Amino acid sequence: MLTSSTIEIVKSTVPVLAEHGHSITRVFYQRLFEHHPEMKHIFNQSNQKNDRQSQALATAVYAAAAHIDRLEELKPTLLPVLHKHRSLQIKPFMYNIVGTELIGAIKDVLGDAATPDIIDAWTAGYGEIANLFISLEAELYEQDEQNKAFVGYQPFLIDAITLESSDIKTFTLIPADGRPLSTYLAGQYVTVRLQAPDGLWQNRQYSLTKAADEVSYEIAVKQDGSVSRQLHNLTVGDSLLLSAPAGHFTLPDSAAPFVGLAGGIGLTPLLAMAEAALADGRPVTLHVAVFVCLCSRLFRCDPSP
Repeated sequence: MLTSSTIEIVKSTVPVLAEHGHSITRVFYQRLFEHHPEMKHIFNQSNQKNDRQSQALATAVYAAAAHIDRLEELKPTLLPVLHKHRSLQIKPFMYNIVGTELIGAIKDVLGDAATPDIIDAWTAGYGEIANLFISLEAELYEQDEQNKAFVGYQPFLIDAITLESSDIKTFTLIPADGRPLSTYLAGQYVTVRLQAPDGLWQNRQYSLTKAADEVSYEIAVKQDGSVSRQLHNLTVGDSLLLSAPAGHFTLPDSAAPFVGLAGGIGLTPLLAMAEAALADGRPVTLHVAVFVCLCSRLFRCDPSP
């Protein structure tokens, strides 16, 4: 539990974070990868190169500081991050590593302005934030146990590849050990882990494009990045690593008609939702702004203008 003085100090730094937050998070990632190079296997290195990750973290740190006295209010907005952390197999000990480097980055960027009181307050504040993430992510891991989902990254084999268009392929994936797959919610995604030529493990999330059937997963991959290019070069019989399905953007439990609106490859999670809704006897309408032929598996589909 944070003291009132700690909360006051952390909230007083909000204007500083607004000005220097991006610099702090850039230094944070430099420190993190220098002192813990193994963490490179978790973070998206493409987002590191285009600076998206440090910008996103700066926004998150700013929001946490502004809400440090009412962190519970952040829970709804944290759901996407929590599910992604679970899919990436983020564990409690990693928060200690991140905390050490984040506080170090604050010291590096703010210099003498980072007084002992500020550093102590931020150390306590980060601990409170980390504990919130850890407890909420523990609930997701517990749900996996209840659903008998597989643990960690497990090998899958490519059972079939369907060419959907010039730059989109659908991969049918089956467990290498032949195990039945636990159910998942339509709209969820899996994290695919591939080793790049430089030896670095890269992780990417791809929506599951069909409803759960305990036999296989299907993902549709557009070739537009290093990992997707690697996937497009694989053939039937090749192996790759997956973590269990995750994600909070799922088909609502309802008997109402299902209407989906998507653009291009953004259609993929809606395919699983549409299939599940059809199986429940619900009327389904999909509006696709840019036509892709993936939906032809379900019903006749025409592109919207």
